[in-house]
Amino acid sequence: MEVKANFQVLQELADLIKVTGNRIEGERDAWGSKSKQTEADWLDTAGGAFTGVSNAWSGLVQVQEDVLRKLDIAVQDAIRIYMEAKARAQAQVESTSLGAR
Repeated sequence: MEVKANFQVLQELADLIKVTGNRIEGERDAWGSKSKQTEADWLDTAGGAFTGVSNAWSGLVQVQEDVLRKLDIAVQDAIRIYMEAKARAQAQVESTSLGAR
C-alpha cells in the first residue's frame, strides 16, 4: 500500500480556509454596521433598493461561509483519512521482516 499526501499543503489549505472565512465575517460585520448607521437616511425608493442589495449581499456571504465550512470539513477529513492510512501502512511494514531491519 502506498499512501501519498502532502500534509503540509493540506494544513496550509485548512489555514487559508479559516483566514478567508474570518475575512468574510469581518466584511459582513463591517457592512452590517455601516448599513445600520445609514438606514434612517434611506427612507425613499433608494432605501428599498439599498435594502435589496444589502439582503442579497447577506445571502451571498452566507453561501460563501457555507462553502468554506464544507471545504474545511473536507480538508480535515482528508487529513484524518490520510493519517489513518499512513498509520495502517506503517503498522503493516513494522509487522513484517522489512520493519525489523
